[in-house]
Amino acid sequence: MFFKNKFRGSFTILCFAFILLGLYYYFLHPYLPKEEKALTPTTEVPEVKKEEKVLEQLNHENDGQEEISNPLYVIPVIIFTYKRAKYLRKTLNTVFKYLPSNKYKVFVSQDGFDAAVKRVVDSFGSKIAKHFQRERIIKIPDNPVVRIPEYYSIAQHYKFGIDNVFSTDPTFDRIIILEEDLEIAPDFFDYFNRMSTLLDKDTTILCISAWNDNGMKGYVSDPTAVYRSDFFPGLGWMIKRKLWEDEIGPKWPIGFWDDWMREGENRKGRVCIRPEVSRTYTFGVRGGASSNQYSNYLLHIKLNQEKVNWNNFDINSLIKDKYDDQFLTKVKHAPLIKLDNIKSYNYKGVTLRVEYKSNDEYLEVAAKLGIMPDIKDGVPRGAYLGTITIKYRGNTVYLTTPTQSPVTYLNTPPYKQK
Repeated sequence: MFFKNKFRGSFTILCFAFILLGLYYYFLHPYLPKEEKALTPTTEVPEVKKEEKVLEQLNHENDGQEEISNPLYVIPVIIFTYKRAKYLRKTLNTVFKYLPSNKYKVFVSQDGFDAAVKRVVDSFGSKIAKHFQRERIIKIPDNPVVRIPEYYSIAQHYKFGIDNVFSTDPTFDRIIILEEDLEIAPDFFDYFNRMSTLLDKDTTILCISAWNDNGMKGYVSDPTAVYRSDFFPGLGWMIKRKLWEDEIGPKWPIGFWDDWMREGENRKGRVCIRPEVSRTYTFGVRGGASSNQYSNYLLHIKLNQEKVNWNNFDINSLIKDKYDDQFLTKVKHAPLIKLDNIKSYNYKGVTLRVEYKSNDEYLEVAAKLGIMPDIKDGVPRGAYLGTITIKYRGNTVYLTTPTQSPVTYLNTPPYKQK
C-alpha cells in the first residue's frame, strides 16, 4: 500500500512538471531571442556564384559593343547627295546597318530634285530624320581658277546642308558629314563616339576624320592606331557646331571647299584626328574623283573590318603635348635609311626613317613608295609636323625632314607657306 501511494505521488509530480514545461514553451519561448541561422556553403553561396556567373557572362557579351552610350547629346549625321541614286542607297544601307539604336539622327541633303534620289530617300521612311532639297543654282566667280561647276555646287551645297541641320535642333553640338558614295566600317560609330570627346579636350583639334589618305592595302596594318594630321582628310568627318557657326561657316567658300579647309589661314595650325586603317571607303568611281586617282589610290584603300573595343583606347594619348613628345621621340630614334635601300630591306617589324629636303623631293619619294604624291598649301597628305607615317613591307616608315620638324609650312601665325 505504501509503494502504491508513493508511485501515485511521483506520477502526479511528473505530470505537473510536464504541464509547467508545456506552459513555458507556449507562452514564453516565442518572445525569447532566437539564434540566427548560420550561413552555410550549401544554402547561400551557390546562389551568389550563380549570380556572379551571370554578371560575368553579361560583361563578356558587352565587350567591344558597337554602341558606346553617351547620353549628353544626339549627333546628327548628314549625307550629301546629288543624282547618284544607287550610290546613295548603298551608303544608307551601310549607315543603318551599323547605326546604334539611339544617339544619332540621319539627315539627307539633296542638291537638286532628281526623282530617283528622292525615291531612295523616301524608301527609308522615318529612319531619315529629314530630307533637305536645294535648288541647284550655282554661283561661279567672274574669273575662276577652274571653271568646273561641280566644284562650286558641292561647296555651296555643303553650307546649305550643314546650316539646315543645325537649325533643325539647337541642341546639336557637333555633326558627322558623309557623302553619297561612302561605305562605312562596322566600328565607324564606335570610333567617332570615342574620338568625339577630343573636340572638347584639345583646342588644337579641328576635326575628327574616318579617312587615311595613305590608307591603301600594304601601307596600313594596325586597326587600333590613330594619328594627328596637319592635312585635312575629309571623307567622313566631324566638327563642332561652335566652330562652324563662329568661324568656318560664315566665311565658307563658294568653291573648292576641301582645299580651302587645308589652307593655313583657315586651319590655323590645328589638326585632324585620323585612323591608320580607314573607317570609310569611297566606291564612287563614277562622278567623283579622277579616274587615275581612283584606280591608283582610292580603289585600294583598306576599310577596317576588325572589331576594336574603342572603350579601351586612351584618348589622352592624342592630346598635343603628350602626343608630340612620344611621336617626335620615335621619329628621332628611328634609324635613317636611303630610299633606294628600303625596298631591299630584309628585316620586319622595325621602325625606319627616310628623309626629304624639299617639296619636290617629297613628291619623288612618295611616287617611288607608291603613296599619293600630293601637297596642299605646303602640307603633304597625311603629314604631321612634316612627317608622314606609313607601313611598308612589314615596317613602320617615317618620311621626314632632316630636323624632324616642319620646314615646308608653319604651325604658328601667320600660317603661311614658306
